[in-house]
This record gives sequence, structure tokens and C-alpha cells, in this order.
Amino acid sequence: MSMAGWRARTGIRHTTRALRPLTRRGWSLFDAVELAEAGVDQVLVGPGGVFVVNSVQSTEPVRLIPTAIEGVADGDPAIRARCGAFEIRSVLRTGGQVLDVRPVVVLGGPGAPAIERGWSVVGDGAQDVLVFEARQLRAALDRLDEHALDQLSLAEARSTVSRHVAGRDEYDCVVVPL
Repeated sequence: MSMAGWRARTGIRHTTRALRPLTRRGWSLFDAVELAEAGVDQVLVGPGGVFVVNSVQSTEPVRLIPTAIEGVADGDPAIRARCGAFEIRSVLRTGGQVLDVRPVVVLGGPGAPAIERGWSVVGDGAQDVLVFEARQLRAALDRLDEHALDQLSLAEARSTVSRHVAGRDEYDCVVVPL
């Protein structure tokens, strides 16, 4: 495995570890989700909505500008996160659900910028991307609870995503009222 591949896998593992406590709060975490156009590192389905997460580990300086993330060797991860969100939104529509799917990027490694409050937003308003600093991810997770899914929508979304990613790892717990 190349050094870049090793860094990517390490970043994904760190993000999964940071997100796993959400499963005790009624969230489902799906790892390594393969989609038609690309793969995403995680899909989160929970009381706060549906999120597609991509993790980036960079040794080179990464910079957030209002509409993009610059300096990542294989291109803007915000674009990949938006594409993943679009595909999961399509999966949910085939299950009869019209839900907002929020794209998320987690930036880690020595090249990741320090982000005030641990999170920021990049985008043009049409499809904004939440960007989290990996070092502060756990502290900023409450940001994911800004939208609310009712119990029926949550159960249907969880079921639809689960069917789509059958055979993948799922860290799931019983939905516990918050």
C-alpha cells in the first residue's frame, strides 16, 4: 500500500472512531460505502438527518476558501462529498423518501488547517459542505443535530441505506429517545 493510501485509511479509521459514539444516541454509521460514481467513507443516518462523510489526511497545506477546499492532491474533497450526497439522495428517492443529505468533509493530518470552532462551511449556498477539523471532530458533533428527522423517516432512511450497502459494516444501536 502506498503512503498516501495508508494515510487515507488511517484518516477513515480515525473518523469512524470519532463518529462511533453517535450510535449510542440513535445514529447508524455505515463504513466504506461504494456508490455508482464513487465511494464515500461513511454514511450517517440519525435523528439529525442523513450525512455523507469523506475524510482527508494531508501532509501538504490545505486551505478553505468560501466555495471550495484547496490543496488536496486528488482534487477538492467537497466535490466528492457533494457527489456522494447526491447519490445517497437518489438511493433514498428510490425508497420513496425525499430527504436532504448533507455532505461532510473531515480534514486531518499535518496539512489540515486549524478551523475556528472545529467546523466551517464551504459552498455556494446551493449545496454547502460541512467541514470538520479532525482533531476537534468529537467536540463539534453536536453540529450534526441541527436538522431533525421524525422516527418514521429515520427508520425508513436507515432501512433504505442499509439495504443499499448490504454486506458492509454497520455500527448500529437501538434508537433511544434523546
